[in-house]
Amino acid sequence: MEKPIDSIGGYLKLWHRYAGLWQTIYTVLGVTATTASLVVASFAQDLGTSWIRTIAFVSALAIGLIGALDLRNRGKNYRAAWRHLNPIWLKFQSNNCTEEELIKAYGEAEGFIGNFDVTLPAIKGNGRPEGA
Repeated sequence: MEKPIDSIGGYLKLWHRYAGLWQTIYTVLGVTATTASLVVASFAQDLGTSWIRTIAFVSALAIGLIGALDLRNRGKNYRAAWRHLNPIWLKFQSNNCTEEELIKAYGEAEGFIGNFDVTLPAIKGNGRPEGA
């Protein structure tokens, strides 16, 4: 029967994968937002109104997702958790640390990841985000 401590290796693999995934999403959305903004700014006279609106919407959506999902930090947090736990896991695998040390490091690493919070802008009475 597998002990719960044996699943820590699976969490490490998952956290490594999540770190790469979130960082890739962040990069793709950032490049998309930047490119879309540059296209609107550079080719506004050549594009029709519907194209300008569509491309501007894509840019705003990408920036909104980056901010609302805190993508800048999400991948970094998974990477930090992985970096914290991985050396302890390797020590544990080679019998150079105790289960208690591994469990403590796992709890600390979970703390790096934090909760999955979504931050939406506060809306004022006029229906616009604060500061707009």
